[in-house]
Order: sequence, then structure tokens, then C-alpha cells
Amino acid sequence: MKKEIMAKVCPKCGIVNSEKAEDCEACGTGLGAAVTSRQANKLSRQISKKNEKLRKAIADEKHSVPAEEPIDIPVTPTRIVIGVIGCLAMLCEVVLMVFSYRLFPEDFTYEMFMLGFCALILLIIGVLHCFIPGMMWSIEHCFDKIYYKEMPRPSDTGLKLLTFSSALLVLLGIASVGFQIAVICGLL
Repeated sequence: MKKEIMAKVCPKCGIVNSEKAEDCEACGTGLGAAVTSRQANKLSRQISKKNEKLRKAIADEKHSVPAEEPIDIPVTPTRIVIGVIGCLAMLCEVVLMVFSYRLFPEDFTYEMFMLGFCALILLIIGVLHCFIPGMMWSIEHCFDKIYYKEMPRPSDTGLKLLTFSSALLVLLGIASVGFQIAVICGLL
């Protein structure tokens, strides 16, 4: 009867060591009981595959950017009302800008067009703050992400100030539209 060759397999690195070895020759880890050479080769392959998967996972983790949770800011009824009013004011402003050369006195045509353009920008920003507040928050704080490696979360006070600022932008746009209509009607 042929005697089987016995060997010890390192549980950490998968290296096959001699039967008499107490510690792994490669990494110094304590070895367990001796197994046959066939079993040792099988165990060695399994441990090597497992270690390779771990190396790949660690390498992928180092090179991947962790997915960040999107900032979820609710669109409240107040925001919806402010946004709808802003949309109506934008529509009026676009009509005023299209017909500005016919409606405004010639002395004020360029100035009124520029005022209308600025009002339109204010209204657009205000409406965007109302309807997509999470996206606008991310745009406003993109440099925080670059410098501090994380995006700040809005506080309750910050959310109230965000609603107030969008209402203020829409109000300024409406005031501009009102001023232009007053100039057309000859009130100013």
C-alpha cells in the first residue's frame, strides 16, 4: 500500500507547506492539521480564488466613488403656489419683452428690455427653487462638495429661508412686471 503524501495548507494565503511545518513559510500564520496532497491542492486553489476576489473587491472599492444619496427636499403647497405665480409672471414678462418695441415709449425701450430680461432671470431662478428645490440646493452647494468632500444637508431653518428666497425672487420679478405695465399705461 502506497503512503499518501501529507501537507499543510495555510488558511490565510493558500500556500502548501510541508507536513512538519508549524507556521506558514510565506506569511507566518499558524497551520492546522495535515491533509493529503490532493486535498491540499484543492484547498490551495479555493483559498487563492477567495483571496483574488478579495483583492479585486478592495481595488474596486479604492477606485470607485461612493454613490451619494440625493438630497430630498419636499415640494410643499407653499412652493407650488409661489411657483405657479412665478410662471404666470414669466408669461407676462415674455409677452412684454416680445412687444416691448411697440408698447414702451422710445426713450425707454432698451432700458425696459434689459429690466424685463433681469426680471425674467429672477423669475426663472425663483420658479426653479420652487419646483426642483433639491437640484437647486445641490447646484448652490457644489463647491462645498468639492472642498469638504460632502454635501451639507439643509436644516429646517435653511428650508424656510429657501422658500422665503424663492418667494422674494418671484416678488421682485412681479414688481418689475408691474413697473413695466405702469410705464405702458402711462402711470409713471
